[in-house]
Amino acid sequence: MEIFDSAAVDSALVGQVAPSPVGSGFLPPKVRHDWPNVELEQSTGLGIVTRALGLDVSSVFQPIVTPDGTLYGEEALLRARSHGLKISPESVFRIAAAQGALVAFDRLARTLHLINFISGPAPRGRLHLNVHPRLLGEVTQHGVVFEEILHSVSWSLSQVTLEFQKGEASYGDFAQLHRAVNNYRRRGYGIALDDFGDYPLSQLDGLLSLAPDVVKLDWQKLSGSSASARKGLGTLVGLLHEQGAQVVVKGIETAAQRDAAIDLGADLLQGYFPGRPQPVVRR
Repeated sequence: MEIFDSAAVDSALVGQVAPSPVGSGFLPPKVRHDWPNVELEQSTGLGIVTRALGLDVSSVFQPIVTPDGTLYGEEALLRARSHGLKISPESVFRIAAAQGALVAFDRLARTLHLINFISGPAPRGRLHLNVHPRLLGEVTQHGVVFEEILHSVSWSLSQVTLEFQKGEASYGDFAQLHRAVNNYRRRGYGIALDDFGDYPLSQLDGLLSLAPDVVKLDWQKLSGSSASARKGLGTLVGLLHEQGAQVVVKGIETAAQRDAAIDLGADLLQGYFPGRPQPVVRR
C-alpha cells in the first residue's frame, strides 16, 4: 500500500469533462444490494468513477515490472475527493468503518478497481488488490463474494493477487491471518505480504508459514540500513526465494535504486521510476 499521492490524478483533472453515465447494471448483484443508489460513470481522464460515503471515488493503477522493465501486473489504488479536496485511502476506510459499511465499501472499491482494470488496454498482467487489515476479523468466508464479482465479469481468480498489510488486525493474530490467507488461497487467489520488512524478526517464522506467493519490501525504508544490515537483507531475499516467494522491492524512484534492488535479488520492482499511479486509459 502506497503513501497517498494523487499527482497523476491531479494532472488528469486538467480539461476534464462531466462524467457520462455507465449505470448500475455493471455492478454485481451483491454490490447493487449494498449500494442500491450507486451509479457508475465514465469520466474523461479518470476512468470509471462512482460516488459513495459522500465522496467521489476513483481508481489508479501502479505498474509492477520485471528487472528488464516488462509489465508483470498492476496494483489498484483508491482515490477519493470531497468537494475537490483529496481524502486519503486510510481516511476513506475509517469513514466507511464509522458508518458500519467497511465490508460493503471494500466490495464496492474492489469492484470499481476490477471494472476499471478490465476496461483498460490489454494485456495488463496480474491485478493486485489490497486487503484492509480490519476485514480479517469482520469477514468469515473470505473471498466468496469477490469470487462471485470476478465471475460476473468473466475474470479469473488466478489473475488476482491479494495484498495483506501490516496492521492492527494482522500484526499479532496469526491464527486470524492464517484463516484468511488459507480461505483466499483455496479459492485460487495469489497471496502477497506487503511491508514485510516492518515485521519484527520474531515473527519471521509465522510469516513464512503463510507461504506467500509475493513478498514486498520498501526500498525507502531499507535504504538507510547499514552495510551489515543490507547484507542480511540479501540473505532474507535468498530465504524468501527458497520458500518459493517472488520479491518485490517497491519505492523505487531512481535508476540507481532500481539497479541496487536488482543486485539485492529483487524479482519485481515498483515505484515512481518504473511508473507512477495513473487512471486507466480505456480501450
